[in-house]
Amino acid sequence: MLYCKLSLSFSIRWLLINNLGSENGIFGQCDSSSTTDKCLSLTIKDQRLHLGFNNDDLDGITRLSTSSITWHHVAFVYDYTLMQQSIYLDGVLEATTGASGVPVGPYKGTTGPVTIGWTTPGGYFNGEIDQLQVSSGAKTACEILNDATLTAYYAFDVDTSYLDSSINALQGTANLLINLPGRVNNAYSFQYEYSYFQSMAFTAYSQSEPFSVALWVKPFYVDGGTLIHLSSNTDGTSACFDLLGFSSSGQLIGQLVNSSTVSRKT
Repeated sequence: MLYCKLSLSFSIRWLLINNLGSENGIFGQCDSSSTTDKCLSLTIKDQRLHLGFNNDDLDGITRLSTSSITWHHVAFVYDYTLMQQSIYLDGVLEATTGASGVPVGPYKGTTGPVTIGWTTPGGYFNGEIDQLQVSSGAKTACEILNDATLTAYYAFDVDTSYLDSSINALQGTANLLINLPGRVNNAYSFQYEYSYFQSMAFTAYSQSEPFSVALWVKPFYVDGGTLIHLSSNTDGTSACFDLLGFSSSGQLIGQLVNSSTVSRKT
């Protein structure tokens, strides 16, 4: 019998796990629950993430909790080439099989309904699920880390589309920008007084959580000026501050606001 190549990646987020029983199903498909490799179950089992084909199973190491309302990013991966299962939590590898041990055969189920929020075995999931994705190839560790942590990515390579290339697809807008050759492919030239690029809905930004911002910059002059400005209003006002910019003497300055206190680093 010829089995299809199964290289799947699932990316799932939930907000609050209201109840943790012995096993809570997230995603599954069962051809025959009594036959090895014919029952796919992605669950939380004994408070840990669990990837199962029925008798070819893998468990994560972190015990999940219902004590706080927290979004988690979860990825379950099977790589057919390596015969390897992997589990990731918030972009970090939790557990893996196959590469350093006995290879794990593929999931062989061909029939049975796909279930979300419930599996057999596994029971029901009690919480919220968002942005479930199924890919036809096994994602790399770098791709999963980007899925879990990348808020927005604007390459600035074209002058007609301002859509973010991350999975969040945050739409940007622009005013008086010129597209020209840059450090990597193309870039935007901010050469007029009212040139700007704007994007909204950065809900992942928080004063109490770590974050990173990276960009290539070739300034025409550095005696003051803003690189990145954050605000609660679309016109740049209200709760607002310059996250990154230049001082009047040309120093690069990064700053944060916490409880109306500005902390600055040059």
